[in-house]
Amino acid sequence: MRTIELYTGEFCQPCKMLKGVLDSKGIPYIVKDLEENPDIKSVPTVYYMEDGVKIDETIGASGAVVAKIADWLNG
Repeated sequence: MRTIELYTGEFCQPCKMLKGVLDSKGIPYIVKDLEENPDIKSVPTVYYMEDGVKIDETIGASGAVVAKIADWLNG
């Protein structure tokens, strides 16, 4: 099963924007706090997961990231 993990922090305005866009499009995701993964250096970071294994990742909140998330979940 494909899932999206969104690593974010309370201080992160782009994270809030990305969550709002995903919510408005009905795209499901799992929110992970930045503290849960010390390897994350920038937020928002999106992990593309399949059966619990990270396949890819993107950083940022651009329209291209939203499109990639939708494509990943529909693929």
